[in-house]
Amino acid sequence: MSEFCPMEKDILRIAARYSKEYHFYYGDSIPFEKINNARQAMQFGRDEKVYILIDNSILGNAKKGMVICDSGIYWKNMFATKTVKNHLGWEAYSKAQIEAHGKETIQFEKGVLYLCSGALEQDQILDLLSRLQRLSEKIKRVD
Repeated sequence: MSEFCPMEKDILRIAARYSKEYHFYYGDSIPFEKINNARQAMQFGRDEKVYILIDNSILGNAKKGMVICDSGIYWKNMFATKTVKNHLGWEAYSKAQIEAHGKETIQFEKGVLYLCSGALEQDQILDLLSRLQRLSEKIKRVD
């Protein structure tokens, strides 16, 4: 069990703010098939508990997008948006400089990019990521 598990309720509370958005899933509402597709595409472990899934895929199969898991954040972009990483653990995430990078991209650090087209708007994802970052900082202080 991850050290982040005690914060599950807080993550789901944050996620509920976006529950009516297109291709946004959280908690028990995440379809099993989407989790499996995301796991294969983003290469996170079978033991990872997925709290949030943002599906950016054109076909709605969750092979592109972002997941918030026990160990941090994973994502996979469309082929045109390159990134030097596709995972940030909670400690690295708590230190990231999250900011808009162009009209549809978010930058965590130099060269570490997430393309947010297809699901939530960029400002919504920035808000979600900022809230999760504040939560991760709180966890770090508790440890």
